[in-house]
Amino acid sequence: MRTVSRLPAALLALALLAATGGATASTRTVDDADDTVGKLDVRTATAGHAGDLVAHTLTMHERWASKALQAGTATMIFRIGKRTRTMNIDFRHGALFAEICTEAADSSFSDCSKNVGLSRPDRKSIRITLKKRLLEKGLTSYRWTASTYLNQGESGCTELSCLDSVPDDSSGIRHRL
Repeated sequence: MRTVSRLPAALLALALLAATGGATASTRTVDDADDTVGKLDVRTATAGHAGDLVAHTLTMHERWASKALQAGTATMIFRIGKRTRTMNIDFRHGALFAEICTEAADSSFSDCSKNVGLSRPDRKSIRITLKKRLLEKGLTSYRWTASTYLNQGESGCTELSCLDSVPDDSSGIRHRL
Protein backbone atom coordinates (compact mmCIF):
# COMPACT_ATOMS: atom_id res chain seq x y z
CA MET A 1 0.00 0.00 0.00
CA ARG A 2 1.29 3.43 -0.92
CA THR A 3 1.50 6.16 1.71
CA VAL A 4 0.72 9.67 0.52
CA SER A 5 2.00 12.69 2.38
CA ARG A 6 -0.56 15.35 3.31
CA LEU A 7 2.10 18.05 3.36
CA PRO A 8 1.73 19.01 -0.35
CA ALA A 9 -2.06 19.40 0.07
CA ALA A 10 -1.59 21.51 3.18
CA LEU A 11 0.98 23.70 1.43
CA LEU A 12 -1.39 24.13 -1.53
CA ALA A 13 -4.23 25.16 0.78
CA LEU A 14 -1.96 27.69 2.51
CA ALA A 15 -0.88 29.05 -0.88
CA LEU A 16 -4.54 29.46 -1.87
CA LEU A 17 -5.26 31.30 1.36
CA ALA A 18 -2.32 33.62 0.84
CA ALA A 19 -3.07 34.28 -2.83
CA THR A 20 -6.69 35.23 -2.21
CA GLY A 21 -6.02 37.39 0.81
CA GLY A 22 -7.60 34.95 3.22
CA ALA A 23 -9.67 32.22 1.62
CA THR A 24 -11.28 30.87 -1.49
CA ALA A 25 -14.56 29.38 -0.34
CA SER A 26 -16.02 32.20 1.74
CA THR A 27 -14.52 35.51 2.80
CA ARG A 28 -16.00 38.37 4.79
CA THR A 29 -14.34 41.67 5.62
CA VAL A 30 -15.56 44.10 8.27
CA ASP A 31 -14.35 47.72 8.29
CA ASP A 32 -13.49 49.52 11.51
CA ALA A 33 -13.22 53.28 11.99
CA ASP A 34 -9.99 55.13 12.72
CA ASP A 35 -11.12 55.39 16.34
CA THR A 36 -8.18 54.43 18.56
CA VAL A 37 -4.83 56.05 19.33
CA GLY A 38 -1.80 53.87 18.66
CA LYS A 39 -0.24 51.48 16.19
CA LEU A 40 -2.80 48.70 16.68
CA ASP A 41 -5.94 50.57 15.58
CA VAL A 42 -7.76 48.02 13.39
CA ARG A 43 -8.84 49.10 9.88
CA THR A 44 -10.31 45.78 8.67
CA ALA A 45 -10.88 42.29 10.00
CA THR A 46 -11.30 39.46 7.50
CA ALA A 47 -12.28 35.81 7.97
CA GLY A 48 -12.20 33.15 5.29
CA HIS A 49 -11.70 29.46 4.74
CA ALA A 50 -10.50 26.91 2.19
CA GLY A 51 -10.69 23.17 2.75
CA ASP A 52 -10.07 22.42 6.41
CA LEU A 53 -8.26 25.72 7.07
CA VAL A 54 -9.67 28.96 8.50
CA ALA A 55 -7.83 32.28 8.14
CA HIS A 56 -8.29 35.59 9.93
CA THR A 57 -6.48 38.75 8.85
CA LEU A 58 -6.29 41.97 10.85
CA THR A 59 -5.13 45.08 9.01
CA MET A 60 -4.28 48.21 10.97
CA HIS A 61 -4.57 51.84 9.86
CA GLU A 62 -0.81 52.35 10.29
CA ARG A 63 2.33 50.30 9.79
CA TRP A 64 3.46 48.47 12.91
CA ALA A 65 6.39 46.29 13.90
CA SER A 66 5.81 42.76 15.18
CA LYS A 67 7.58 43.90 18.36
CA ALA A 68 4.47 45.95 19.16
CA LEU A 69 3.00 42.63 20.35
CA GLN A 70 5.67 41.99 22.99
CA ALA A 71 4.26 40.32 26.08
CA GLY A 72 3.08 43.03 28.45
CA THR A 73 2.90 45.62 25.69
CA ALA A 74 0.10 44.45 23.43
CA THR A 75 -2.09 41.39 22.89
CA MET A 76 -4.62 40.43 20.27
CA ILE A 77 -7.50 38.23 21.36
CA PHE A 78 -9.93 36.40 19.09
CA ARG A 79 -13.13 35.26 20.72
CA ILE A 80 -14.58 32.49 18.60
CA GLY A 81 -18.03 31.15 19.34
CA LYS A 82 -19.54 31.98 22.69
CA ARG A 83 -16.23 32.81 24.36
CA THR A 84 -15.24 29.16 24.34
CA ARG A 85 -12.00 29.42 22.31
CA THR A 86 -9.63 32.31 22.79
CA MET A 87 -6.51 33.02 20.77
CA ASN A 88 -3.75 35.17 22.22
CA ILE A 89 -1.09 36.53 19.90
CA ASP A 90 2.05 38.23 21.12
CA PHE A 91 5.77 38.58 20.50
CA ARG A 92 8.14 36.30 22.45
CA HIS A 93 11.84 35.57 22.09
CA GLY A 94 12.09 37.58 18.87
CA ALA A 95 9.11 36.04 17.04
CA LEU A 96 5.33 36.20 16.79
CA PHE A 97 3.58 33.56 18.91
CA ALA A 98 -0.04 32.38 19.03
CA GLU A 99 -1.95 29.92 21.16
CA ILE A 100 -5.63 28.96 21.05
CA CYS A 101 -7.25 27.72 24.27
CA THR A 102 -10.62 26.74 25.69
CA GLU A 103 -11.83 29.45 28.05
CA ALA A 104 -13.81 28.46 31.14
CA ALA A 105 -16.54 30.54 32.77
CA ASP A 106 -13.99 31.73 35.36
CA SER A 107 -11.72 32.98 32.51
CA SER A 108 -9.13 30.25 33.08
CA PHE A 109 -7.59 28.53 30.03
CA SER A 110 -7.13 24.85 29.20
CA ASP A 111 -6.69 22.54 26.20
CA CYS A 112 -4.25 24.93 24.54
CA SER A 113 -2.76 24.39 21.08
CA LYS A 114 0.14 26.15 19.42
CA ASN A 115 -0.75 24.73 15.96
CA VAL A 116 -1.51 28.20 14.64
CA GLY A 117 0.08 29.74 11.55
CA LEU A 118 1.09 33.39 11.77
CA SER A 119 2.33 35.59 8.95
CA ARG A 120 2.74 39.27 8.12
CA PRO A 121 1.42 39.78 4.54
CA ASP A 122 2.53 43.43 4.77
CA ARG A 123 3.62 46.00 7.39
CA LYS A 124 0.02 46.75 8.38
CA SER A 125 -1.39 43.20 8.66
CA ILE A 126 -1.20 39.93 10.50
CA ARG A 127 -2.75 36.69 9.21
CA ILE A 128 -3.71 33.80 11.45
CA THR A 129 -4.32 30.35 9.91
CA LEU A 130 -5.57 27.27 11.75
CA LYS A 131 -7.42 24.01 11.17
CA LYS A 132 -11.20 24.18 11.67
CA ARG A 133 -11.06 21.33 14.20
CA LEU A 134 -9.12 23.60 16.58
CA LEU A 135 -12.27 25.71 16.86
CA GLU A 136 -14.67 22.78 17.26
CA LYS A 137 -15.24 19.43 15.55
CA GLY A 138 -18.12 19.48 13.05
CA LEU A 139 -18.37 23.26 13.15
CA THR A 140 -20.60 24.83 10.46
CA SER A 141 -20.46 28.48 11.57
CA TYR A 142 -19.15 30.65 14.38
CA ARG A 143 -19.06 34.24 15.60
CA TRP A 144 -15.79 35.97 16.34
CA THR A 145 -14.39 39.27 17.52
CA ALA A 146 -10.88 40.62 17.43
CA SER A 147 -9.36 42.98 19.97
CA THR A 148 -6.06 44.76 20.14
CA TYR A 149 -4.59 46.44 23.19
CA LEU A 150 -1.52 48.60 23.51
CA ASN A 151 -0.31 49.32 27.06
CA GLN A 152 -0.64 52.77 28.58
CA GLY A 153 2.29 55.00 27.70
CA GLU A 154 2.82 53.53 24.22
CA SER A 155 2.20 55.88 21.28
CA GLY A 156 0.34 58.38 23.46
CA CYS A 157 -2.09 55.81 24.91
CA THR A 158 -4.11 56.58 27.99
CA GLU A 159 -5.70 53.81 30.02
CA LEU A 160 -8.43 52.92 27.49
CA SER A 161 -7.50 54.87 24.36
CA CYS A 162 -5.53 52.01 22.81
CA LEU A 163 -8.12 49.28 23.12
CA ASP A 164 -9.83 48.48 19.81
CA SER A 165 -12.43 45.81 19.01
CA VAL A 166 -14.00 44.59 15.79
CA PRO A 167 -16.94 44.78 15.69
CA ASP A 168 -17.28 47.68 18.12
CA ASP A 169 -20.19 45.96 19.87
CA SER A 170 -20.22 42.47 21.39
CA SER A 171 -22.35 40.85 18.66
CA GLY A 172 -19.42 39.21 16.88
CA ILE A 173 -18.92 38.58 13.18
CA ARG A 174 -20.59 35.45 11.86
CA HIS A 175 -18.56 33.20 9.58
CA ARG A 176 -20.22 30.24 7.82
CA LEU A 177 -18.01 27.33 6.88
